[in-house]
Amino acid sequence: MSDWEPPSRVWPRHSRPQAQLALEEARRASWYLKKSSGRAKVWGVITCQDPDKVTADDRCSTSVMSTSGPEDGSETAKALRGCMRRCTHQRVVPAADAQLAIARSLLDAADRCLDIVDNLIRADSHRDLAMDFLDQCVTNTEEADRLLADAEIAERQQVLATAEAEETALAAGVGWPVDPLRTIAEAEELSSQALSALGDDRSRSARLLLGRAKGLRDRAVLLRRLL
Repeated sequence: MSDWEPPSRVWPRHSRPQAQLALEEARRASWYLKKSSGRAKVWGVITCQDPDKVTADDRCSTSVMSTSGPEDGSETAKALRGCMRRCTHQRVVPAADAQLAIARSLLDAADRCLDIVDNLIRADSHRDLAMDFLDQCVTNTEEADRLLADAEIAERQQVLATAEAEETALAAGVGWPVDPLRTIAEAEELSSQALSALGDDRSRSARLLLGRAKGLRDRAVLLRRLL
């Protein structure tokens, strides 16, 4: 399996905002990305053609730096845009269907991020409920056995919800444990990227995805209030 990320998939995110914006421009322009492993100074490489079909001599490539230059990543962004501007190779601009697939993939990732937070909130509520039942046992000895049983059920539900959150995080490629607020922000950013991918497309499929993006934003607002 190729190590290159095609433009039809969601790319790994760069930690510096200006570099991330330039990478998103490259993806929308049908470039390919190869992410470096570990904490190398070179974050990755982008190239203008499919590396599995076109030799290195027939495509433009440039390194994506990790930490060089200003902290906003503007130096890296300038280098990436310069390479894209100088490229003279013919490329196929993604068709509308491909852009819809990109938007759909971004919204799927946003959905998974919000699922993680949802599961964490449920886990916290079950834990709090279990503690309430245990506190009541102390003050109400007549119902102690029933309250203890209810507490055990709530604790099991809390463990299951936490496990479900961890599994969702692993599937989404999100490190564990997670910061719920940061994960919500990630979902909102993914939704914004999906809207950018849709552009001016107003087809029925695009309108459905636009509606889904709005629903995800509303869900993010609700989850933030629950935290």
